[in-house]
Amino acid sequence: MSSLTLQAESSIVAFWEKVKSKQVVTATQGMSLRAALRLMTGRGLRQLPVLDASRRVVGMLDKDSIALACRYAPPPPLRI
Repeated sequence: MSSLTLQAESSIVAFWEKVKSKQVVTATQGMSLRAALRLMTGRGLRQLPVLDASRRVVGMLDKDSIALACRYAPPPPLRI
């Protein structure tokens, strides 16, 4: 193996060791968009992985998708 290949592998291993030790912030399928946006804003995130009840990744949620969903959502009912 070349020294460049070994350096690349070493960098990947070092990156993985840092990432796997961190707690990943996620959304759940039942979470409201408002709650997800609050979580993203509070943590300074632009994206969240979405997990099902078995904690498997079923999608990704990002701020642009939330903005688009809100743009086309029906208006809330009027309260009189």
